[in-house]
Amino acid sequence: MFTTFFGFISVAAAGVYIYINLKFIWTNWIVWFIGSLLIYITCVSGVIYDIIHDVPFVGRDPKTGEAMIFATGNREQYGA
Repeated sequence: MFTTFFGFISVAAAGVYIYINLKFIWTNWIVWFIGSLLIYITCVSGVIYDIIHDVPFVGRDPKTGEAMIFATGNREQYGA
């Protein structure tokens, strides 16, 4: 119990220290703009879909067993 409390206090103190010393980053609008664009592009590009639906990196051709990069059917997607 004591170690959990001490761990929480340590993380909180480190957070306050980092916030105070790097305040110029948190309050800069360019940092927020670039961060927002990166999150938007990541979500729109299909990365989140791949993570949620556990999409395979490549598919296998059932006849030959070779790796397929491009999906042949509708509603299919590979992570490559």
